[in-house]
Amino acid sequence: MNQESQAETSPEDEFQAESLIPADLIEYIPEEKRGEFIREFVLQVEHYSGLIPHPSIVGRWERIMPGSADRILALSEKHHGHRMEMERIMFADFVRREQLGMWFYFLIALVMMVGGIIVILSGHSTVGLVALAAPVATIAGTFIYSYRRNGHELRKQRETLREADIPPELSNNADQSDS
Repeated sequence: MNQESQAETSPEDEFQAESLIPADLIEYIPEEKRGEFIREFVLQVEHYSGLIPHPSIVGRWERIMPGSADRILALSEKHHGHRMEMERIMFADFVRREQLGMWFYFLIALVMMVGGIIVILSGHSTVGLVALAAPVATIAGTFIYSYRRNGHELRKQRETLREADIPPELSNNADQSDS
């Protein structure tokens, strides 16, 4: 080990390291060598998660290859921009599909209702009423289901706010759900 990577250990560090080393292993180490062994045994684990590498890693890259820190940051900025653009595209596609689905459903409902009116006018009132009622019932059912689901989500949000001791007046959703 070189001078830079060797760290001085305090008695507290040695105690922690000693508690990590199995007791049956420590008893085989001569008393005069234990301190040195424990200093060599101490292991530092560091975990970092993020878009860019940990600053110490970027610093090491910069020492090895000057200018690499700027390149690493530029690459992460480029990656972030790409990811944001992909999310924007995916959201726009989602909205487009939802709108297209609503238009198709509207056209199907309209055709069924016009067909129902034509069937009623041709003398088959029962079949015509069913053809008229089916799209209306489906639209009403979808509306009721959505209303209940959204109401359930708003109640969950209000309960979460109460558990977090956040006053309801600070949340727009809690105010809207009361009306």
